[in-house]
Amino acid sequence: MTTRVHPTSRSSRRRGRVAGIAVLATLSLVAAACGDDDEPTSTEAPSLWLMCHDPAYGLCSLDAPRIVALFDQFEEIFTLGESRPARRTASEQFLQALGDLIENRVPAAIRTLLENDEALADRLDYSARPVRFLISLREDYLHRLERWRPFIPSLMDNRLELRPLNGEQALEAVVAPGKLRCLENPGLPPIIDEATGVAIVQFVAGESSDVPLAEIEAVPPLLSLLCSELNARRGDSPVIRFDQVKGRAGDILAQFYERCFVGERPAVRHFVEDSLLSPQGYRENENRDTFFHQMELAGLRREEAAAALERLIDSRLLTSELRDGIERIELTHDTLTGVARLSRDKRRLFEEEAAQRSQKRKLIGGGFALALLLVSVSLPFGLWALREKARAEEARDRAVQSETVALGAQRTADDLINSMLFDLRDKLTPLGRVDLLDDVSRQAERYFESLPKDKLTPSAKRNQASLWLDRGMLLTTRGKLPEARAALTRAMEFSESLVSEAPDNHESLATLAAVGSVFGDLVKSEGNLAGARSYFERSLGIREDLATAEPENADRQRDLSTAYQRLAGVCEAENKTDEAESLYRKALQIIESLSLKDPGNESLQRDLSVIHSKLGLLARNRRDLQASRHHFEADLKISEQLAAANPDDATAQHDLCLSLSTVG
Repeated sequence: MTTRVHPTSRSSRRRGRVAGIAVLATLSLVAAACGDDDEPTSTEAPSLWLMCHDPAYGLCSLDAPRIVALFDQFEEIFTLGESRPARRTASEQFLQALGDLIENRVPAAIRTLLENDEALADRLDYSARPVRFLISLREDYLHRLERWRPFIPSLMDNRLELRPLNGEQALEAVVAPGKLRCLENPGLPPIIDEATGVAIVQFVAGESSDVPLAEIEAVPPLLSLLCSELNARRGDSPVIRFDQVKGRAGDILAQFYERCFVGERPAVRHFVEDSLLSPQGYRENENRDTFFHQMELAGLRREEAAAALERLIDSRLLTSELRDGIERIELTHDTLTGVARLSRDKRRLFEEEAAQRSQKRKLIGGGFALALLLVSVSLPFGLWALREKARAEEARDRAVQSETVALGAQRTADDLINSMLFDLRDKLTPLGRVDLLDDVSRQAERYFESLPKDKLTPSAKRNQASLWLDRGMLLTTRGKLPEARAALTRAMEFSESLVSEAPDNHESLATLAAVGSVFGDLVKSEGNLAGARSYFERSLGIREDLATAEPENADRQRDLSTAYQRLAGVCEAENKTDEAESLYRKALQIIESLSLKDPGNESLQRDLSVIHSKLGLLARNRRDLQASRHHFEADLKISEQLAAANPDDATAQHDLCLSLSTVG
């Protein structure tokens, strides 16, 4: 319903309220018929009919708003509406009330009422038709609707078959809405021009760019999803450009697919890729009970599995339909099967390679023994982390990936080194046992030194830079600053060499930024604030460029937040509190945005806690106790949640103690 209400018109406001009451009454009928309650409330059909025919309600006058009731997915009156006896009764009452309104027929209950109320009988406008109805339903339920034709003859007098959009219709649907703003501002260009619109339609239809729109017979409903993704990506840009679509629409769809699984358990993704796709990659469907059973085997409680499934349906990755009384789930459209199949095949290939690498690890002795034991204990998590890292690496650095695949045996060795250095580091750091990496890193260093210089792949060079970076960090925490500086200098040499060879490679730039940040920490610990600022500002510039280039990459955004915080720390030491506060607020804005997308991520919650604590200290130092209390209490709230969720985590309990102390 669309009602234009003038803000100074009392009668218009009254008409709007009356129209709203009528629509709410109509919705109450639908809720009773298709809702979740076993005991639906009274449909009150006579009240709704009276609203439309009693002038007292204001809907019969010539200047009354025209109400249009739209019922989409009307087939649910025959599916959900007939799933239980209580719903079946409510559905019949709803259709009865709907028929009385459409056919302008006095309901039996109203006839009884009029026999005892002559004033009401004289007042009613029996010819009034203030409501128009539009019903849409799936074609395979049309025969069920036709059974009501004897009772509601008008149902079949005016109907239209909705067919898939052809190419030219789809182009109109894509381009026309973006032209509306040009009506009021002729100087503005349309959001999507013709060439970009054509590229979007051709991609969604699965046709190449040389196929004319006139030859495209059907465009899938997935068109709206791609347009939504492109519109979100344009940000502050006034238009969606052709270069955003050409050659990249597939990547956009792939990123949408990846984003749907952010924060989900791996078992959920495995079910989608293994159970909703045939071995050949065709779309399959499965019933909900099978999904819940598989999730239970994977360790998910039923409520967790149900929530995950609803998130995938809400994101439009999956759809759920009732077929023969059984709810079945499947991918929204065939266009998504290519993305899902590619993800599945990469995962299976990686799992096979990981299994092979696991066997090879058993043959490696000496300094690798302890590390291999730890990796094997944490293998399920490690495989998942490595798989995700491999996916990201391929998407960001296809050229390097191709080169690495060609080298075969060296790739296996590089992957092993990568696993030992980084995934193991992530496991040991929370335990405070980074020192165990010493032997591993020295073994890796000897391996790299044994390689011919002309055989070093970019991946191997990045691993070398990270190796020296980790050693520099470890030495810095131990207070061995000269040794730390020597290690970080080596890391910087490798990083700058990588960037000079491939200035646009995002992974190489990210490595250079990471080295610069740690170098800045070292210089700051030596008391050289100007030198630290130089390193941090250079690192921040790289992080900003990477975050801008990859706005959907959560890691890039989080790295940028960390860069803001590092520079803010130098500003605090220099007593530049205004600049420090501005930087902390930028960092806070990024983490808050990431947390909204991934509310269950405890690392992001810890980041929020730390930044609020920093802002609280700044506010306290300038005697703004109200602002200080606001930030400290925000920090405390997060600390309490993390401590409650991790009662055996000493770090979480210690953080809570500090937060309580700060608020006190």
